[in-house]
Amino acid sequence: MKKSCIICIAFILITQLVQSQNTYFTSHPSLSPDGSQIVFVYQGDIWKVGINGGIATKITSLDGEESYPHYSPDGRWIAFTSNQYGNRDVFVVPAQGGMIKQLTFHSAADLVEGWGWDSQTIYFSSNRYNRLTGYKIQVTGGTPQRLFGHFHNTTHNLAEHPNGDIYFNESFEAKTYANRKRYKGDYNPDIKSYNKNTLVYKQHTTYQGKDFATTIDKAGQVYFVSDEGSKEYNLFTFKGGKKTPLTNFNTSIYWPKVSANGAKLVFRKDYQIHVYDVATGQTTKPIIKVYANPQITKQTAFNIKGKITYFDISPDKKKLVIVARGRMFITDKQGKLVQQIETNPKEAVQEAHWLADSKTILFSQSNQGYYNWYTTAAIYPFEKKQITNDKKNDKLLSFNSDRSKAVYRSGINHFKLLDLKTWKSKVIFKGEIWALTKTRPQFSPDDRYIMFTAYDHFEQNIYLYDTQTKSVQSLMKTRVSERTPVWAPDGKRIFFAADPLNTSYPRGSKIKRIYQVWLDNYDKPFKSERIKALFSTDKNENIKPTTRINYKGITERIERVSPATAQYQNPWVIQKGDKTMVFYLAYDNSGATHLWRTTLAPFKRTQRKKISKRSLNTYSFTVKAVKNTHYLLAKGHLHRFFPGSGKLEKINLSQGFTKSLSNEFLQMFYETWAALEESFYDTNFHGQDWQALRDRYAQYLPYVVQRSDLEILLNDLLGELGASHTNFSSYGKEQRTFHRYNSLETGIVWDNKNPYKVTGILKRSPADKHGKDIRPGDKLLAVQGVSVDPSENRNQYFSLPNSQSEILLTFQRGSKKIIVPFHTISYYRFKRLLYDQWQDQNQQYVD
Repeated sequence: MKKSCIICIAFILITQLVQSQNTYFTSHPSLSPDGSQIVFVYQGDIWKVGINGGIATKITSLDGEESYPHYSPDGRWIAFTSNQYGNRDVFVVPAQGGMIKQLTFHSAADLVEGWGWDSQTIYFSSNRYNRLTGYKIQVTGGTPQRLFGHFHNTTHNLAEHPNGDIYFNESFEAKTYANRKRYKGDYNPDIKSYNKNTLVYKQHTTYQGKDFATTIDKAGQVYFVSDEGSKEYNLFTFKGGKKTPLTNFNTSIYWPKVSANGAKLVFRKDYQIHVYDVATGQTTKPIIKVYANPQITKQTAFNIKGKITYFDISPDKKKLVIVARGRMFITDKQGKLVQQIETNPKEAVQEAHWLADSKTILFSQSNQGYYNWYTTAAIYPFEKKQITNDKKNDKLLSFNSDRSKAVYRSGINHFKLLDLKTWKSKVIFKGEIWALTKTRPQFSPDDRYIMFTAYDHFEQNIYLYDTQTKSVQSLMKTRVSERTPVWAPDGKRIFFAADPLNTSYPRGSKIKRIYQVWLDNYDKPFKSERIKALFSTDKNENIKPTTRINYKGITERIERVSPATAQYQNPWVIQKGDKTMVFYLAYDNSGATHLWRTTLAPFKRTQRKKISKRSLNTYSFTVKAVKNTHYLLAKGHLHRFFPGSGKLEKINLSQGFTKSLSNEFLQMFYETWAALEESFYDTNFHGQDWQALRDRYAQYLPYVVQRSDLEILLNDLLGELGASHTNFSSYGKEQRTFHRYNSLETGIVWDNKNPYKVTGILKRSPADKHGKDIRPGDKLLAVQGVSVDPSENRNQYFSLPNSQSEILLTFQRGSKKIIVPFHTISYYRFKRLLYDQWQDQNQQYVD
């Protein structure tokens, strides 16, 4: 009896995990050949349910996320994509259950798109060769074959017609940017086909909008998505060769799939699965329930170690305030005592600054997407007060010398001055600042001027606001961009990065150097005056510097500070007596970033020196100082910085904390919306009601149970604007897989149909070196001494869980065996060399 009760209780608990309402964020639906079963993706796994809905059955539960499931036409197999081994590869599983088999082995993203009608061929798209193109592979395995050979054939959305035609799209508007609505242009996708047997190419649509996502039944009936006649994607077909709409929804459908028998189609609409009945023309929404136990509302453990995004030093030099993953902490300067300051768990902190009393913190926190200023006591009970309530983002704050005033950027058009006694702010500048500009406004050392950058004729110029005259003036008017300016502590110079010979518009600055501009026509020091000063009894240590601005002839007082090689930016300045040390970042051709120092001193030659031994990661790069104590933030880690030696001493900060991903995702949604509301280039949002769209998509937030759901939701929201370069992506530790395989390349080009046969060598690759005896026609026999099986996928021999810089290959040439060592390159580098080869071939043709 007791055992029966336990079973009953367990059953009740399990059934409570079944969603009581129709499941949202079900994606990539596909149908069994007879249209009786739907396979789909939910929470990164593949599920199966009857055509009329019900409780779904989970098919896969691999490490990582599965996607793009497709039934074979004979119903025996389900092909899908999974990143179980760190990369998105093609897998196949028997439809009635059995062993899962991996078919592709590559660092690229292999996305299943359909089957051949022989139920033996799987079509997929991949970015392994170029940006994206189509491949096929046998269900039994082997090496994939590229469908079209030209480097710029970007075929995708592949579907095989029973007559052998391969239907496809070529525009990324049909794949990467399929969510981008209402865009009309020559690059919008059309439905095209090509038959490799008859060599017949056809273009089936010519609409200057979006026609994409073809799906075909065994009778050859073609279905696809189009936005013609509507602002939303609807289902279309061809009747008598004429493009014909089948639905007229006021919200879009995505990625329809028809059953092999042609009876049903299934697609995603409003983040749920819908079924279209071909015979009746009716669309229904099956009620799908899944056994689910979402963890998104649970508290997730994090640590501040390596995750710091902002910091500040208290004026008394005893304490630090730091921000990590939107949470705020205080610590002693050694990082041994760390305490979290409680803030709104549904919002995020961006910046945090100590006020003059070293007891109060001024910080920016999101509020329905917008960051505003708040204050909090640094010790319990953490009394808080909201200072600003702007429908725009307040950020990039800095203080005057006694921290009685602050200046910050508000939105993308205003700089504001904040009185820290009255907490009143006023606008000191209105103009073009641009959203992506991160230059922080700064007070001059004597607090009279506020320096900032703004745009004029597409160039970023330095401006000065005079707090006495309440006027703003462009400093140099060079008509080239002047970036990341900083004051010299003595107030006589400003240091900045610029390319004085090239405008940044329209193609960007070519070479950025570090320069200084003298603010007045100062004479050089005299040795005689310095000798005389040795006998003076006056103590001038605490005299506040005075800044004088002489605009006349100011561009004639510009001098280069950095070397004349590489790219330099982000200067900051430290002065000790007569010696001025200018630090800045250098970006060389190898992609490495190093810290450099230029030392300027009277009566001595200028010294320029690289002072970092290793490349720096400049993510969240920030430098701050209080008196002679300097700190540097790079790649989430805080360091003590010693200017004389250039030494960095890491402060080992570690403190656990918890966050709810559901709260974080909610905050990310509104922050993304607000960022576009504030900075989108068209204030009319291409005719869309941006606030109404926010509310429309926000209704689905309660159903978001994982990060990929949030990505889909936000990208669909951004797609409503119909604009390019608006994409949202996010990655979290919960998405990590245990395995991570890497593809090794050597520069050998393999035959597409005979995949173990060499067909060419890429120039400037490891295979293109003196003494490498590799020729077209050579056949691969072994990798690292292990014999290869020509019936297997060649790529699996070059896919390893760790990167190897060298590899040993054995080839057959006639009766000879040739063993050759190679250095390896990534497949990204391999693709770049393929592009270079295409350029070289076309250059020869032109020549």
